[in-house]
Amino acid sequence: MQGARRKLNRLWPLLAIAAWTVMVFGVTVMHALADESAGSLNTGIENLSATYTGVVEGHASWTIQSGEITGSVKGTAGSGCSSATHHETTLTLKNTSSSTATLKFKYKINNENYLETCTVNGETATTSDKTFEKNLAGGESIQITIKSKSTDQEGKITISNISLEEVIATATTTFSSSDYGTYTVDGVAITGSTVYSDRLSTSQYALKITSVSPGYRFVGWKDITHEKYLGSAESQNLGIVEDCTIQPIFAKSDCAMYSVGTANYSFLDEAITAATAGSNKKIIVIADGTVYGSSGQTTFTIPSGVTLLVPFDDAATVYKATPGNTGNSYTKPTAFRTLTLESDYVLKVNGILCISAKLSAKGNAAEGGGATSGPYGRLDTKEGSSIILQSGSALYAWGYLSGAGRVTAESGSNVYEGMQIRDFRGGSALTGGWGTSMNKTGAQDKVFPLSQYFVQNIEASITFEYGSKETLQTFLYAAYSANGAAVDFLSSTNAMFNLKNGCIVTKQYTYSKTNPRLTFTISGDAELSALSLGLGGYKVDSSSFDLALNSGITINIVSGNISISQDLALLPGVEIIIGKDAIVTVEDGKYFIAYDLDEWKKEYIHSDNYNASYSTSGAPNSTRTGFGDAKVDVNGQLILDGYIYTTNSGANITSSEGSGIIKFNNGAGAKTKTYQGTQSNTTMTFVEIPVTSAKLLNGDGSYTATAGAAAGTTYYYCATHDKWETERHDSASYNVTISWPELEFTYTRSTSTTYTWDGEGKKYKSETTNSGSWTDNSKDIKVLNTSSAGDVNAQFNFTAQAGLQWTAGPSMAFTCGETAVTDPITVPVTTNDEGTTVTATLSGTPAAGFTEGQIGTITVTITAAQGG
Repeated sequence: MQGARRKLNRLWPLLAIAAWTVMVFGVTVMHALADESAGSLNTGIENLSATYTGVVEGHASWTIQSGEITGSVKGTAGSGCSSATHHETTLTLKNTSSSTATLKFKYKINNENYLETCTVNGETATTSDKTFEKNLAGGESIQITIKSKSTDQEGKITISNISLEEVIATATTTFSSSDYGTYTVDGVAITGSTVYSDRLSTSQYALKITSVSPGYRFVGWKDITHEKYLGSAESQNLGIVEDCTIQPIFAKSDCAMYSVGTANYSFLDEAITAATAGSNKKIIVIADGTVYGSSGQTTFTIPSGVTLLVPFDDAATVYKATPGNTGNSYTKPTAFRTLTLESDYVLKVNGILCISAKLSAKGNAAEGGGATSGPYGRLDTKEGSSIILQSGSALYAWGYLSGAGRVTAESGSNVYEGMQIRDFRGGSALTGGWGTSMNKTGAQDKVFPLSQYFVQNIEASITFEYGSKETLQTFLYAAYSANGAAVDFLSSTNAMFNLKNGCIVTKQYTYSKTNPRLTFTISGDAELSALSLGLGGYKVDSSSFDLALNSGITINIVSGNISISQDLALLPGVEIIIGKDAIVTVEDGKYFIAYDLDEWKKEYIHSDNYNASYSTSGAPNSTRTGFGDAKVDVNGQLILDGYIYTTNSGANITSSEGSGIIKFNNGAGAKTKTYQGTQSNTTMTFVEIPVTSAKLLNGDGSYTATAGAAAGTTYYYCATHDKWETERHDSASYNVTISWPELEFTYTRSTSTTYTWDGEGKKYKSETTNSGSWTDNSKDIKVLNTSSAGDVNAQFNFTAQAGLQWTAGPSMAFTCGETAVTDPITVPVTTNDEGTTVTATLSGTPAAGFTEGQIGTITVTITAAQGG
């Protein structure tokens, strides 16, 4: 290949740059890579554009003077209540022509000690002068990125001697046909392989797609030799500068499309390869569709440093820890771009998965502050698909992650999601009603200012392993501005849900038009603690309040030891299920109150019982209907070092499996009232609601009162009597496993025959039946007690099957160890791994008329056993 380069002229104007950061409600809101931080430079060089992102006034800028571009970046060291931050900004230089050209410049870093990283086209820059040179195909670009350290000092990069020179060369090009469409080169149809030799790059080929097979679509023109796309227009002129083979690429019509830089891809693996190898690390979903691989693969990995973006706008805006907001306005969400993960497909994330959108700040309305507003990105998962967030990865779910697939957040991963607040009473009500301490007359009111909130941007099932973390972000409009707040929701420490080593929590949103639910399933040890966020000029920390659990929440505790270190108000509709293998402890001095629907008014939540404002599964009613009393279903143990209350009508503290135990270690609580708040304009009124030490709901609808219970009192749910009692009456019939062969015994008779002559010389016979014997007349019955109630007594009743032919019947003897007993028998059944063995033995002689052979099957019935 030979050729020369044609130099293009250079012109440089000056650019003004602006961005902003606002401090609100004790929370610094750093605006992500949104429109106000992006812009362009007029390079004055033909076919060379320069654009930038990440500019923040006083911290990051790109300027030009006397033919040099200077990029500067400065962090924040942090002091007092403000945290240290770093800033990152990127300059993109792009060949906007359709021909290949050589980009060349010199660059140098100043103040390297204040830069965390500086890369030029993916390569780490140095302090010494260095020359950069690269051939850029038409539409191709390179990026220069600088990132500050968390200091107040400025680092810089200077770029000089910039030129873009068109490459003139000769090349041999082979055009290859495709199975899924046809095309022409310079008007000539291509079949098989057609070779064009030694053609100048300035003499461009005219390529045109002429047909596409049904069920497929054209993706782009691909340089197979160098594994890169050259364009995506169906009619395109190309100048080729090096020997290669070109083929049009087609994909299934439902295949999603992606862009990396200026190149487009239909297959996710190709986009991942391009982002990994190049300087542009962002994969953008540019067309709705299903994930496919170029070779039929079903597992894909987003590597560290690479972002897969499902965008909400044409600018492909990435929002990370702090999303953008729509201020005091809300627009019904609509999917801007949807990526679908089919069954059996696996997406592993080591880098970033961003499902982008903006959140509304419109509180005090049916829409809810923190709700997704307007266009959003959506990742839909089919049943059997999975997303695995590996250590070091991050998921930003400001749009919606929906469907029947499963998401797993492994240890070391971070998840971010929106939090909708539907009952914000306004900043004036907070300051005027709750006062400087966020309550009316002191801690005794303890009315938490939020009681309706929703976390459902991730509607697919997501499992959090110990060591993962979820942070929520919300916005509320107050003091004429949108105020953001972050909430540590789930983590190993300092969150509302604190997971201990080995614990896993699965969060699942279940759609219903009238009563959708958010269910947390917990296996392992954990703590339910305070919820804290900055709000209305205050830091709202629920540790000083009764944290209200929203009416659409179910907490299903399957196993483990769960501690509650926060006073709770379980609003009507809340469900807490304590499994047989779970122990829940209310810590000393803490309590929770279960509300009966009869003591609840919608005015307590400012305006109405709302649902989440939107779901990808359908349109829920704006208000929630059909929910009942707060429910605590105790099938394992509830240990009260603190206290448990119900409002006076009793709520629903039950044991659906008849195995619940509630221990009042400190006796019944003495609390007689709680509070809720009503509001008229900005005036708060606190309403007194009578409470009592918990009433426990029995099977017949009556209640067992616990008021006045002494310290050490324990209540057991008796399945025999179907009620809560202080004496333990455990039924073991539901959890005793019996293993035995069918009790089939054979009785064999022995007979003798006597022949006698009559008087006429004839003989006759008579038969005498003698005693017989039972064959294999002893059978072992093994009983394994798996009851959480401990050792019990089980009663065994042996009854013959219908049709057994005896009148008096054989006697049946049973032995337990060496002791012979009669039917029925009562046997102690202990909780040991080997189980208890009972032996059944048949003896005696059957009644007359009994037919020899198998006598039938004897069954065993276990009745309710009295224990404790």
